Amino acid sequence: MVTREPSAVRNLLRPPGGAAWDPAADPLFTPFMGLTENRLAVAAVDRLERVEEYDEGRLVVVHGPPGVGKSHLVSQFVDRERRNPAGRHVEAVTASRLAADLGEAIDSRTYESFRARLHAADVLVCEDLQAIEGRRPVQSFLIGWIDETLAYGGRVVLTSTKSPGEFDRFDARLTSRCHGGLCVGIGLPGTTSRAALLGHFANLRGLSIPSDQTQRLAERLCVSPRELSGAVARLDVLAADLGLTVVNAAIVDRFFGEEVERKPIDIARIARATANHFDLSVSHLRTGGRHAATVVPRQIAMMLARDLTDEPLEKIAVYFGRKNHGTVIHAARRMRARLEEDAAMRRHVAEIRRGLGLTPKHVGMETAPG
Repeated sequence: MVTREPSAVRNLLRPPGGAAWDPAADPLFTPFMGLTENRLAVAAVDRLERVEEYDEGRLVVVHGPPGVGKSHLVSQFVDRERRNPAGRHVEAVTASRLAADLGEAIDSRTYESFRARLHAADVLVCEDLQAIEGRRPVQSFLIGWIDETLAYGGRVVLTSTKSPGEFDRFDARLTSRCHGGLCVGIGLPGTTSRAALLGHFANLRGLSIPSDQTQRLAERLCVSPRELSGAVARLDVLAADLGLTVVNAAIVDRFFGEEVERKPIDIARIARATANHFDLSVSHLRTGGRHAATVVPRQIAMMLARDLTDEPLEKIAVYFGRKNHGTVIHAARRMRARLEEDAAMRRHVAEIRRGLGLTPKHVGMETAPG
């Protein structure tokens, strides 16, 4: 049996006088793993780095649910561009950070210098576009920034949890710019990819997970790469408690007992998973009235609450700020009808179910196609 001295292993990752450094959590250290689900996105970003070979393709939009690796892929692209001997000017921000900085620049009367600095960029990266839904001044600024960057031969990378076709309360010009670029999606990993990711994350930690236990984990953990990384971190701790570097069946049993089966699915958990998926706050999901950004997510959450819990319809209605249980019935009926015809909506529901740790066999429903 392979054993280790936990403190010695941890000290290898601890800089003198500093806190422990976790390489598996550092996107600049951790290699980005190519998978079936992300191969098109990887190819698009790789093409963007070799844009001199092409006349087009200077704008790339990478979209997909939270945790699938959009930021990881983009951060490594940004790092390579910043280290390029050509000395390229790279500006990388999140959309919410851009909104905050733009507001501060206007308030402090430094807008012109702020704009000049950003517009001088050779490479523009703006992540999480969904964060500026309904924020037209920020969208207008971003449109101008994109246009000027491309006009001077620069390159643009945008990311979002939604595809451009799913944007809500967006300036049509911004949606058009996105559609005019190369739009590529990253999906949640399938079983084969999850097994590969588990092995990848384990190797980064010097941890060994036998193939039979990797398969067990991959089949049950229908979650994003980010969440798989967290699962491996927990397995590492459980193994370290026993002085082991190999994850055996007993450790996996303990992990499932602690991390999966103790988590009952209740209305609040469904609301959190749905809100996270659509990048909303839970309070907004529950009390957002008939606002377009919350109506569909709330209908999904109410349908799932009805299907996956034993709570009375009246309680579900009250939780979501509705007047009576008939609202829940109506929402579930409308959403099921929409699922019959809308592939994008089926993907949303499937991803939320996976976020709840459910597989099709747990819910008596096939994974949504598309």
